[in-house]
Amino acid sequence: MRKQYFSNLNDTLKQLPIYVSCTGHNFKETGIKRPKGYPEYQWIQSHKGSGYVEVKGEQFILKENMGMFLLKDEAHNYWPIDDWTTDFITFDGTSMDIILKSLSLTESKYFHLQDAKRLSASIQSIGYLIEGTSPLKDVQASNMIYSLLTEVLIQSPDKLENKFTKVIDYIDKHYHEVINLKDLSDMLKISPQHFCHIFKEAYHQRPLEYINSVRIQKSKQAIIDEPDMTMEAISKLVGFESPSYFGKLFKKYEKMTPNQFRQLF
Repeated sequence: MRKQYFSNLNDTLKQLPIYVSCTGHNFKETGIKRPKGYPEYQWIQSHKGSGYVEVKGEQFILKENMGMFLLKDEAHNYWPIDDWTTDFITFDGTSMDIILKSLSLTESKYFHLQDAKRLSASIQSIGYLIEGTSPLKDVQASNMIYSLLTEVLIQSPDKLENKFTKVIDYIDKHYHEVINLKDLSDMLKISPQHFCHIFKEAYHQRPLEYINSVRIQKSKQAIIDEPDMTMEAISKLVGFESPSYFGKLFKKYEKMTPNQFRQLF
């Protein structure tokens, strides 16, 4: 069934950080060419069957349990191979640059999905919602599309963060010790330079910045749990050799000094 659901694109809706404009569920595809792309972002996944997708000069087959994120205004074409139906959603918003960067969705790409039916059900629910009468439907849909995008990343078995499971676990257990960049890169059997590059791509921080953020997080708990412990002792407890550097970083991350943080509790 060729069914689409459309939002009322009023000025209030367009002021949301992220909003849904249209969804389609079990939508029969007959082929489309967009040499100038589409004016909003898109998520499209195979519901049944398969089709060819062409984007950035590359062509691949979008099968069941696969989905595709498309940047707005990105030239693309797609057409069915067999009886192809899709679930899709189009969206935009005032904070899309920040949102997509935080989700590492800065380019058009496809994903293999572990539970496409769950995403399909979410898209259908969003469609019913935006055609409903609830006064909060736009805000609810905004929350649901953000959740859907994060679910895509969680489901995708080839997501970049999976490469760092061992590394992140090591940092969490050894944050109070000296952590060597080479030791971390050796866990992935790559050079320190390449490790830094792909780590920042995944976490939007350099490795040392991430390690320090963990140390600051741990220090906050120590400040609360150990009210009689000096800040110098706490800084050493969480892995900082210099108390002054600890204080400088704490203020950078928390916008207050460690002692000011302690006074809150």
